[in-house]
Amino acid sequence: AQGACGRCPGGESMRPLRAAASLAAALLLVMDPSCWRGRASSRRPRWPAARRRPPAAAAVLPPGPPSHAERQAGRREPLFWRLDEVNNLAEEGAVVEAHSVLREIEKDVPARQQRMLYNTAIKACSRAGEYEVAQQYYEAMLKIRIQPSTRTFGKLMHAAWVAGEYHEAERWMEATLKAGLEPSPIQSNMALRAAALRDDGPRIDHWLRFMEDLRLEVDTFSVISLVDHAVRTGNQTMADEWFERALE
Repeated sequence: AQGACGRCPGGESMRPLRAAASLAAALLLVMDPSCWRGRASSRRPRWPAARRRPPAAAAVLPPGPPSHAERQAGRREPLFWRLDEVNNLAEEGAVVEAHSVLREIEKDVPARQQRMLYNTAIKACSRAGEYEVAQQYYEAMLKIRIQPSTRTFGKLMHAAWVAGEYHEAERWMEATLKAGLEPSPIQSNMALRAAALRDDGPRIDHWLRFMEDLRLEVDTFSVISLVDHAVRTGNQTMADEWFERALE
C-alpha cells in the first residue's frame, strides 16, 4: 500500500531512512571516487583546445637584441644589430670600440654598404676630435677603391673642424668640388666660417661668391663669424654690414 506521501512506499515513516541512505551514498562517492568513475566519465566536461599550454613568448614575438652576456659568449649577432652598435659608438666618439666592431663585421658587410661603414668610422673620429685617424680611414677607403661621397667629405670637414684644423676643413671642401660632388649648405657655411676664423679675407670673398652663385644662404653661425672677423681686423664697415644682417 502507498504511504501518505502518495508517491513512494512507506510514506513519512520511510523518509528518514531514505535520507540516511542518500547521505551514505554521497559520503562513499567522496571517499572513494573509483566507485563512480566508470559511470560518471561520460558526463565529465572536455576542455577545449585553448586550455592547452600557450606557446612561449619567444615562439610568437620577434627576437630582441642580444644581451651583453650573449655577446660575451660569442654568439653570432645579426649584421643589422652590429651596424647599429657601430653607429651608436660613433655618435659617442668611441673610436677604439667602433673600430673593433668594424673589424669583426667588415667581411660580412655587402659591397654596397662598405662606404657607409667607413663613413661611420670617420664620424666616430670627428666626434672624438681624432682628425689624423679620420684621414687614415679615408686613405684606407681609397686603397680598396671605395669612392667617397659628399657625406664622407662632410665628416672629414667636421673632424678637421673639431680638431681646430680650419685650413684642412677648407681643403676637404675643395676636395668635394674636385670630385664633382655638390656640397651641402652646411659644408659651404663651414668653409666660409673656417676662412673667417683664420682671418683670410680673400678666402672669405671666395666662399661668399661661391655661395651667392649657388644661391645658398649664409647661416647665423657664419654671420657671427664674419662679424667677429671684421672686429678683429678693424673693418668697421664690414662689421656694421654683417651686424645688420644678423638683426634681420
